Amino acid sequence: VLFHPTFPAEEFQKQQQQTLTRIAARKANPQAEVLALWTTQLPETTPFSRTVLGTAESVSKLSIADAREFHRTYFAPNNMVIAVYGDIDPQAMLKTLEERFGGYAKSDVSFPDFAKAHFSKESESVVLKNQQQGTSMVLMSYPSVSVHAEKERAALQVLSGVLTGGGGAGGRLFEELRGARLVYYVFGFEMTGPPPGYYLFMAQTRPETANEVAERIQSNIAKIRSEGIPAEELKATQQKLIAQESLRNTTPGEQAFQAALNELYGLGYDYDAGYAQRINDVTSDDVQAVVAKFFTHPLVITTQPEGAE
Repeated sequence: VLFHPTFPAEEFQKQQQQTLTRIAARKANPQAEVLALWTTQLPETTPFSRTVLGTAESVSKLSIADAREFHRTYFAPNNMVIAVYGDIDPQAMLKTLEERFGGYAKSDVSFPDFAKAHFSKESESVVLKNQQQGTSMVLMSYPSVSVHAEKERAALQVLSGVLTGGGGAGGRLFEELRGARLVYYVFGFEMTGPPPGYYLFMAQTRPETANEVAERIQSNIAKIRSEGIPAEELKATQQKLIAQESLRNTTPGEQAFQAALNELYGLGYDYDAGYAQRINDVTSDDVQAVVAKFFTHPLVITTQPEGAE
């Protein structure tokens, strides 16, 4: 299956149509829709300007020959990471893997040399029409770092914890904006990889309050830039992040998946073991430094339904 796929025409066409259907369905989901719109506003030089699903135009053009060429280039032993977790004999498993996968030809696969950092030269605001009546999305993005910027990523994670709860409900923005009944939800997340990525804030609100939500997010960032984080709040955030991390990747499947990704990115399969130390090492000055360095020129996208001001 891995090295000798047959690419039957009927199955290829079925998958192609399913993908086109999923692309069309993004307009019915406010989050998916605004993220797809966001990618269209990014510089073409960043790979984050492409969506994982692609566009209707790009997917419609795909052929079986394209799939075969992609497979020939990237599905090769020298471009593989295999993680095996469970009740196994490691030496016997290694022997089996070498016998099964080691005999296939290597590929001349190569990847672009990505920039080490990227910055916005100016702030930008874009208002786009959505398909949802009575609702508005606010998406605010800031250029940030790659997966290899260990110290800065840890500071970003602490910043995210303070502002948005670190991937869960809570944080300053949730308490302020939900408390003022300005949003249905608000959260922040990092989107990154081998090239430098972005940190994004996303909120769902009403058309008439979209601008206020964007302004309040920016004012909260500015407050941390100027005042830092109180010691007690910093410690509580670190403890919460570490507790959340301990609840992730608890099954063998989740652990294998994360270890394989970490190894693939060059971080090392056991990278997650150092998470608690990296988070505890973050200081208020570290957080202020990443805010000053990266959180200065946002791309702010709001979506408004037809007819809204």
